Amino acid sequence: MQRWHWLGLVIAVSGCSDAGDDSAGAGGDAGSSSGSGGEGAVAGASSGGQTTGGVGGSAGGASGGASASGASAGHTGVGGGDAGGTGATAGAAGHAGSGGGSACGPLLSSAAPGANRQLIWSTDFESGTPAGVSQGAQDGGSIDFSQGYLHASYPFSSGGSYVWFSYGPPSPLGDLSVEFDARMPGNTHGLKFLKLFGVNNGGYANVTYGLDYTGIDNGSLYAVSFGDGSVESNDTAQVIFLDGSHPEYIGRAYGQAKVLTPQGKAFASGDWGSGWHHFVMRFRFNCGDSAATEVPDGAIYLEIDGKVYVDAVGLFNRHWSNVRGIESVSLTGWTQGDGDPFDIDYDNVEVYRE
Repeated sequence: MQRWHWLGLVIAVSGCSDAGDDSAGAGGDAGSSSGSGGEGAVAGASSGGQTTGGVGGSAGGASGGASASGASAGHTGVGGGDAGGTGATAGAAGHAGSGGGSACGPLLSSAAPGANRQLIWSTDFESGTPAGVSQGAQDGGSIDFSQGYLHASYPFSSGGSYVWFSYGPPSPLGDLSVEFDARMPGNTHGLKFLKLFGVNNGGYANVTYGLDYTGIDNGSLYAVSFGDGSVESNDTAQVIFLDGSHPEYIGRAYGQAKVLTPQGKAFASGDWGSGWHHFVMRFRFNCGDSAATEVPDGAIYLEIDGKVYVDAVGLFNRHWSNVRGIESVSLTGWTQGDGDPFDIDYDNVEVYRE
C-alpha cells in the first residue's frame, strides 16, 4: 500500500538453513491452510523454550508456497531512503555491502545488502491476499488484507501461533535480504516478527529478528537470535544484543567476527509510537560442508528507519551438515507471555537474492 512515506517489506534470498524452535522443515505445514498447527501454522517441530537473550523458543514454523512476481517501488523510510526498483538501497547510513557477492565468496566487509541483489518476490497487499503464500489464523487470532496492508490481531497471548504468514522462495537460498514496513500502534507485545527457516535435513539452522515477549520490554527488538553450529539443530542459542553487551554470546566466532552495533541500544517498545517503521534485514549462512572446510563467513544485518543497529560479519551460524538454504520467510508467528491483546501491521513486502 503506497503512502506518503514508503515503508516496504523486502526479502532478498539465496540459500540457507532454518529451523530450531520454529522449524519449518520439521512438522510441515499441517496447519497453514486449515487453521490448526503449531507456531507459524506448522504442526510443531519442538516446544522450544526461552534461551539466552530472552527472544526464546516456540513451537512449529511455516513454509511458504510458490513465489509471486512483482516489482518494487522506491522506499523513503522514516530515517532514510532506499533507492528502490533496482534493489540498491541508500538509507541514512548507506549500504556499502558486498555488491551481491557469491554463494560462498570472500568474507564480507559489511553485512549490508549488496548493490546487485535481485528482487525475486514482492507484494503491497493492494490486491488482497498475495498469491503463493501460507497464511492464516486460529484460536482467536485474525489476519486481514482488506485495508491494503497485512493486519494481524492477537488475543490474550498465553502462548501459540495465533497468526501466520510466510513465503517460500522457489529454491532454498543461502544469502538473503528482507525489507518491510511495520507498525504496532496500540499495546506492544512480542512475537517472532521475522523468522527465517532453513531446510530441515535432520538438523537445521534458523535466525529470528524477534520482538520481546519475556517481560524485559515487551514489543522491543533488542536482540537477533541464531545458532553457531556447535550442534546440528540451531535456533536461538546465540544472540547479538543491539546494545552491544555480551559480545561473547555470538558463540564460536567470538574473538574473530566483526560485530558492530552502532546505535548501542535496542529498538524499545516506546519507539514504536503510532507510525510506520522501515526494517532492513540481511542474513547469510557461513560456508563449508565438513568440519575441516567450514568457514566463519556468515553475516547478520539489521537496519531500522535508516539507522544501522547490527552489522555483523565473520560469523558461524550453521552446522556444516545443515543445508545451506533458507526455505521459508515468516512474518507474524508465535507469541507467548500472558500479554494483553495487540495488533501488528506489515506493508510493502519484497524478497531479494543477494
